[in-house]
Amino acid sequence: MEHQETTIESTEVVELVLNTLQSETKAFLDSKNLATFLEMCDKKSPTDRLNVPSRKDALLDTVADRLRDGELIRTTLNDFDGQVSADFLQISRERLGHLVQQLNDTKSSVITHFDAFIAATARREQERDDLFGDIEKERRRREIADTIQAQSMVERQQDDQLDLLQPTLTNIKEGHEQIGTMLQDQIDEMELFGDEVNRTRTNMDKVTRTVTTVLKHVKKSKEAVIIIVLVLINILMLLLNVYGV
Repeated sequence: MEHQETTIESTEVVELVLNTLQSETKAFLDSKNLATFLEMCDKKSPTDRLNVPSRKDALLDTVADRLRDGELIRTTLNDFDGQVSADFLQISRERLGHLVQQLNDTKSSVITHFDAFIAATARREQERDDLFGDIEKERRRREIADTIQAQSMVERQQDDQLDLLQPTLTNIKEGHEQIGTMLQDQIDEMELFGDEVNRTRTNMDKVTRTVTTVLKHVKKSKEAVIIIVLVLINILMLLLNVYGV
């Protein structure tokens, strides 16, 4: 009779803990927290994406608590082995296994959704970086193209200005060449004039010496005057010859 009371008490304990775990697991699986988390993983709202990691950690903590409860129940069933019927233990273990499987499936689902969320977020970030990178590359390309175009425009303007200055520069060059030619002609004329002056000076020296010699031998004043006049005429002729009069 005492053994019968122990058996009934052990069965009630097992039923109680299994029912408690089952109700807690069902409440967890039906809770808005889990549904909200799965929905947030699929959303693209920046605010929701910020809350996903903390929601994931909270859900995994809850699953871990329920699994620990399941391990305690498994230990309890092992302790009650021999105190309750084998059929009851088998059914209890199957119920426990089903609940643990549900919790493990939920854990896997949470992790899978979170990993997919992280991958999608990373992909969006990469796409954004690629987009910004393409925009930056396009901006730089346009800057380079604009710079090259501006330089080409400046070069064309300089070429146009040089084309406009070309006739003026040509005229200046021709004028310098003409001035150089004229200066060279004047130099040549001055050299000829200098040679002529030297020849005239030489002739005048000769005439002066001749006049001096003649005057030394002239005694009459009339003859001296005639000679002087002749000398002056000769000098005048030389001067006229020099200056081309």
